Amino acid sequence: MEMTTRTRKKTKAALKSLQPRCGDCVGFKCEKLIPDSKEVCSKADKTMTSSTCPHFIADVEPLKPLMKRDAFDALIAILQEVPTEGLRNLASLLYNEKKTRKAGFHFGQKVYVRYRGSASANYLSNFMIARIMSVTKEAIRLTSQDGKCNLTFFRETNEQHILSVDEFNELRVKMVRKGRLVDPDAERLLSKKLRCEEEYELGMTNESSGGQITTIDTVFKENKLPRKKGKKEVDLVDLVNGVMAGQNVEKQARSYRPRKDSGADFKIDVSGE
Repeated sequence: MEMTTRTRKKTKAALKSLQPRCGDCVGFKCEKLIPDSKEVCSKADKTMTSSTCPHFIADVEPLKPLMKRDAFDALIAILQEVPTEGLRNLASLLYNEKKTRKAGFHFGQKVYVRYRGSASANYLSNFMIARIMSVTKEAIRLTSQDGKCNLTFFRETNEQHILSVDEFNELRVKMVRKGRLVDPDAERLLSKKLRCEEEYELGMTNESSGGQITTIDTVFKENKLPRKKGKKEVDLVDLVNGVMAGQNVEKQARSYRPRKDSGADFKIDVSGE
């Protein structure tokens, strides 16, 4: 009985893992991949949760719905352009995506973050635009459009201050209606319990004070925070978002150039309000 319980727990844990298993291989049910083998592995000594062998070839059956779309060609073009040294990083992002989706987010998702002011001070100037890198049970990792600015927030205290586009648009309407564009307290910083794990003291930017919603890039620049150095061969956040939107981004993948604009939100016009 004890062995049965232990086996069930092991099987359950294996199924939850994103590491490839024998069940993900074409040799499990369809093809005979192992030399001198007279049958597929499922009829031999392998189970769906068995560890893979050197003959592993991924079964693309779950991807067939995507392969019928034009965006799949763009995805292929992106993969061809990812530097060899960047493949492990891309694999890591995909590996973490299951946890990120379970938390209600997805890689590259545009979000609005309360980065300054008090927890209840709903002014446009107190929010910035960022992208989701990954989410775990403990933390939310945010990045900039070019991947050079990164912040980590504890989920327990900050999740309600990191808003999706739809969530923020509802709040935006209320703020604009009340004329709450720029926080009159330009010096107040976010309380320490809501601050990013890196404990940066993030002050208002020129964009914020001018009635725009700023970006994480501008916040880093004007607060003189360190950005990752080095030219990025492929902007994965930008390109993956394009693929998911069904755009043909093959040309982008082949010759990406960093954006010249700041990417800030549009300036709010409250005339006639």
